[in-house]
Amino acid sequence: GSSLRAKRRTHVSSLQDGTRRFDVPLLEIEGRLIDDARAWLGAPERAEHAAGQTLLLGAALAAVAALAGLLFAEPIVRFVSPDPAVVELGVAYLRVAFALLFGTIFVQLASGILNGAGDAATPMAVGFLVAPISLLGEWALGFGHLGLPRLGVAGIALGGALGSLVGGGVLLAVLLRGRSRVH
Repeated sequence: GSSLRAKRRTHVSSLQDGTRRFDVPLLEIEGRLIDDARAWLGAPERAEHAAGQTLLLGAALAAVAALAGLLFAEPIVRFVSPDPAVVELGVAYLRVAFALLFGTIFVQLASGILNGAGDAATPMAVGFLVAPISLLGEWALGFGHLGLPRLGVAGIALGGALGSLVGGGVLLAVLLRGRSRVH
């Protein structure tokens, strides 16, 4: 009742331009990117620097995650289940998923950068592209359809990553072309 309304009010703050921002803990980082981009609209070189640093940090995080996934896939899966069948399938999936995690991380960060620059349409369109490519790739590579080899759970991880890699390529092209609001 009233305590829930009071808590909701504490998460609403006003920005200088009169709009409202809703702070949700899981979206706090993206919200900060958006706030920073709004504050730097008059200084594109600072916004570009922040965007570049964000992507560089994301690449470093992806490299660490890939290494951790490759080195520790088996202990991670054994922590969840000691069943040998689960370990075999889980390790195959995690190694591929972690190795290609950079695509997903890049899509999230580039989408946040474009959203922060005021371009919400491009990340949304890319999201509509990523989902069906991922689903098709998972189905085709996991089960051996469309003339592709049947790779099982590793193929499902590869198919999911394929969608993110395509989406990341599109977003990279948008960011580098100079036609987006991030120059």
